[in-house]
Amino acid sequence: MEIIWYGHSSFAVIDNKKLITDPYIHGSFGGAVGYSPIDESADIVTASHKHEDHYGINTIKGNPVIIDKKGVFEREGFHIEMMASFHDDKKGALRGENLIAKIISPSGIKIIHFGDQGVIPNENIMQNIKDADIVLIPIGGTFTIDHKEAFEIIRLIGPKIVIPMHYKTEKLGFDIDTVNNFLSLFGDYSKVHTLNIEKGGLADFNKNVFVLDHVR
Repeated sequence: MEIIWYGHSSFAVIDNKKLITDPYIHGSFGGAVGYSPIDESADIVTASHKHEDHYGINTIKGNPVIIDKKGVFEREGFHIEMMASFHDDKKGALRGENLIAKIISPSGIKIIHFGDQGVIPNENIMQNIKDADIVLIPIGGTFTIDHKEAFEIIRLIGPKIVIPMHYKTEKLGFDIDTVNNFLSLFGDYSKVHTLNIEKGGLADFNKNVFVLDHVR
């Protein structure tokens, strides 16, 4: 299975079929989202909410299945559960709801995509996502949880692999944190272009942090 980071909160999860998470609209928010267009096809697209930096579903080619609501779905060998949470710490009063995606790939790898999570999830969600293989988690603060809250979620659920997302880069104009404060909370991390991993290769990982290159 391969995980590719396009930028912001958009990833491709490729495991025979291709699933894309939270595709952004290039140039949205007055040009603040400066990542290049994804310009690729997919079999499935998941979206955590309908803000332009996460809901560019019409930019993805190939007539994918769109999953953008709460529920449990079986598509193209993927098992996907979308869980309703909040984009802020005021029960959605500021920025609305956010969907956390639990994605089990065809090869059985459990991935949690937190979207624009704005608060530590409730106990029911935390139990549901405990012991995830891989988490894709926002760390930039302001519009989402910050690096300390992300670290606390990771501590509580104990994933094998952690991939930060939704932080400031040279292509993102939002006034949010860079990845550095998040990385300072960990003893070690690895920078990789993309992540390739198999189910049998997960046994030796425990909260290992991988910083991916944004390919767009």
